[in-house]
Parts: sequence; C-alpha cells; structure tokens
Amino acid sequence: ASKGEGLGNKFLSHIREVDAILHVVRCFEDDNIIHVDGKIDPMRDLETINLELIFSDMEVLERRVDEPAKLMKGDKTLAGELDLLNRIHDTLADGKTARTMELTDDELAMLTDVPLLSMKPVIYVANVSEDEAAAEPTDNEGYNRLKEFAAKEKAQVIPVCAKLEAEVAELEADEKAMFLEDLGIAESGLDRLVKASYTLLGLISYLTSGEDECRAWTIKKGTKAPQAAGKIHSDFERGFIRAEIVSFEDLMSCGTIAAAKDAGLYRSEGKEYVIRKKSTAPNIDILDYINRSERKLSLDDFIDFYGGKVKKNVASISPARKVADGGSLPTLSNNYEFDDRLLTAFEDYSNRP
Repeated sequence: ASKGEGLGNKFLSHIREVDAILHVVRCFEDDNIIHVDGKIDPMRDLETINLELIFSDMEVLERRVDEPAKLMKGDKTLAGELDLLNRIHDTLADGKTARTMELTDDELAMLTDVPLLSMKPVIYVANVSEDEAAAEPTDNEGYNRLKEFAAKEKAQVIPVCAKLEAEVAELEADEKAMFLEDLGIAESGLDRLVKASYTLLGLISYLTSGEDECRAWTIKKGTKAPQAAGKIHSDFERGFIRAEIVSFEDLMSCGTIAAAKDAGLYRSEGKEYVIRKKSTAPNIDILDYINRSERKLSLDDFIDFYGGKVKKNVASISPARKVADGGSLPTLSNNYEFDDRLLTAFEDYSNRP
C-alpha cells in the first residue's frame, strides 16, 4: 500500500481522513475460513498493516525534513522541528509506530500539519470465536499477545465476535436483548466499541427534544452550551442566550419535563455552562425556541443578546419611554445604557406574532 500498489493509495487516503483507527485482528481458528497466509497469526497480521503505515509515514517525513533543513540557514528556530522530525523518523525506522513516542504538547503542536498515519489513536478489535464472545478470552493466545502489544502503545483491545455482531445487527431491539441474554452477553460488541471510541476521542453526546423528535448531538468533552448549540446550526451559537437543561437521569426518573420542573430539576444555564455527559438540553436551540414560543424574551435577555451587536453611540434612554406593548421600559438592574436602535429592535421584536 505504501508503494501505491493495488488499492494501496485508496486504502491510505481513507485512513488519512479519520480521527482514529479501529484495527480488526483475527484471533479465532476456523478451518472453513482460510487465511490468505494459511495460518492464523494475529501479530503477523498486525505487523503487516502497521508496517504499511510506518513506510508511508517515513516517506512523508523524508519529504518534510528537506524544507526546514533548507530554511534553517536563515532561521535557527526551525532546529527544534527538524530534530523532532528526525527523532520520529528514527523511531519508525526501528519498526515502531509514532504513537509509541512520548511527546510534549509543544512537539505535538509542531505536528498538526504533518499527516502521520501511525500517530493516529487506535483501538485494536480482536475478532474472536462465538464461544469466546461472552467473556474476556484469557485462554486465547493470539488475544493475549495482541493485548500485550497494545499495552506498549497505551491502546485498548476489545474482543468482539464479528459473526455474532452481524447476526445481532439483523434483529429488532427486543429480539436483540433476548438473543444477547441467552448467550450470556451483557452488552453487544458494537455498543462497547462506540463507547470506547467516544472515550478515545474525548467525545460526549447531548440531547435536544421537541414536539417532532429527539436527537443526539456529538461534541467534544468540555464544550460550553453556545458551542454545543452551534453543532445544530451556526445561527444558534450566534444567537444563544441560555439553555434550559435537565439531566437524562432526572428526566427518566420524573417521566416528563413538567414533572422535572415541578421537582425543581429543570434549570436554566447561561453561556459558561459546560455540557456534561448524559445531559439533555431541550431548548438549547434557542433561536428556534424564540421564534416559535408564545413567551417573549425579557428586556434584560434581549439586551444580553443584542447589546453587543448594536454599535454603542451611547445615549441613555429614559425609563419612561413607552415600548410596543404599551408598558413602561423597566429600570434595568445592571444599569444598561443603549442607543435608540436597540430600543427600536426590541419594539420590533415585541410586535412579532
């Protein structure tokens, strides 16, 4: 593949586009499924693929090293980058993947535009027999050797029976649960792989719910509410004011949003709120919520959103100034000052049906 033979270029180009690699390794014996090499050897198969990635990375580095080496004559600051590239090349030449190296954050930053395949995080999937699917196959020599190798890369190994997973994928949810229970399997291999992949990439999901549907959105762990809203649509991030949130566990316990509100478990969070694992934010799509809801934003909320978007040729507005609904402009707790355009915008908003 590293030489571009057969489907090699296509194979490597696909891997370059992914954030992580799931490397499936055969760890079962079956005379009816003949291996191309005539013998089952997980470590040989693993080495074959890893060497392809290593050879490709070495070519990338050899081309990349030429650039800083030429530029170093006029810029000595490139010496650190050149040294790093050479150290990685030496590691690869020893048959080790780049991910086995201990690199600092600054060194990793230098590699952001260097597409090294063997640097990508990996999960090794041990394809085991049906008899070994219910528990960790500690008597499987191939699995144990694979696990020992993965430990050196600080990678995870997940045993999965691909044959069973294919059968499970054809079943309905209730049939799937019964099938797995009969086999003594607590959780399907696919479910375990999804969870492990999320952990590896630092991902979590949050939920939005509405009248028509409930959806899960994938975000990076530590994402704040406005950026999480941006996953739905960029307008939601720009227009974010606050999110009304209830934890998934509390919602399931209470049964309905109304019951969660009555129990005091439904809360409002602002722009600094960090979405946590297993949270559901029914109204995080705040712009859609504003447009459809019968409730109107308070003047404080409106200014919180639009205040930064109106150029402030500051002119204080009298609290006695009337707004569109015929009421008086309330005195603001934060002593806001704003120009006529902001008040006009609020009047237009108040007149929406």
